[in-house]
Amino acid sequence: MKLSLLIRQHKDSIIERWSWKTAKRLGLEPSQKPQIVNDLPEFLDEIVEQLDLPPEQWTDTRGAAAHGRHRVEMGFDIGGLAEELGMVGETIFELMAELRHSLSPREASVLARIIGRGTAESVRAYAQLRDRQLAEEASRHFSFVAHELRTPLHTARLATQLLMVGRGDRAGLLERVQRAHDQLVHLVDNSLVEARLFGAPELQCTPERTAELLREVIANASMLADRRDIELMTEGVDLVVSVDRKLMVSALTNLVVNGIKFSREGGAVVIRTQYVGDRMRFEVEDDCGGLPEDLPARMFQPFVQANADRSGFGLGLMIVKQAVEAHGGAVRVINRPPQGCRFVVELMATETKLDGDPTVGRG
Repeated sequence: MKLSLLIRQHKDSIIERWSWKTAKRLGLEPSQKPQIVNDLPEFLDEIVEQLDLPPEQWTDTRGAAAHGRHRVEMGFDIGGLAEELGMVGETIFELMAELRHSLSPREASVLARIIGRGTAESVRAYAQLRDRQLAEEASRHFSFVAHELRTPLHTARLATQLLMVGRGDRAGLLERVQRAHDQLVHLVDNSLVEARLFGAPELQCTPERTAELLREVIANASMLADRRDIELMTEGVDLVVSVDRKLMVSALTNLVVNGIKFSREGGAVVIRTQYVGDRMRFEVEDDCGGLPEDLPARMFQPFVQANADRSGFGLGLMIVKQAVEAHGGAVRVINRPPQGCRFVVELMATETKLDGDPTVGRG
């Protein structure tokens, strides 16, 4: 039986196996597997069609290109995109082996070429959409920052004027000044980090203990957590990672601050560290109640707000993505309604864990 017919007959099985592999690789929960399938069925149909044609009659694989654009919208990194498309071929080869279908050298070569072309088109579509988004973001960035500076400055100015003439509640006005100050510092810090990340930054990577990194992150976020009665917790193993300390602390602080801001008062934000295969992972889990269905795909785009509270300036998660990708890693969000959501930062593992025994701490 021809390979094209076998793939057509076992299409559903290939999709299920591939989605399971990809979900496991990305650390997704079973309920979230449908989110990653999207255009794969169309890509498989195109593979089947092209297997029966000579190479000179092959057409563009629209399914692969659409898959690449979809991954931009979901916030996946381009390396993960290439890896998961490579798993399409891996899944087909595994299934053929189970079915005891002997692939001829020609079939194997043609299949590899078709998947390779599809991967190239998917990556190209990903890059084109991402570049267009970056150009649009750059044109809006300056005006956005200027606009966001005005609000806390205006708030601090009015509160200070009232304090100077002895009007209003002193404690309340001082609280408003403090919040405006925090917003300004956060915006300036993020803008400086973003400026450093523009283009191809040179990282100053050194071996860092994750426990030390998280202590600094918790210190940065503790005042906001206290104000909202949010408990900060750390779990997992103390690892050694090679990172640019300032950039990684900035990225993790943004995730924790984001979790605090959107969690219910009296809730908790948990930060975990662990090994997953050949990667190490930071996870930040909050009590936000879950995200709207359309939001996870846009979370790492600039200027996107989760609700009417604009104190995050819409830049934090974009900076997280840039900082993590500068380290060769990836970041994504896992929606877990009605509890909350989990942000996952994955980096290539460069060291082994220190003591072997899990440790649990509280901030």
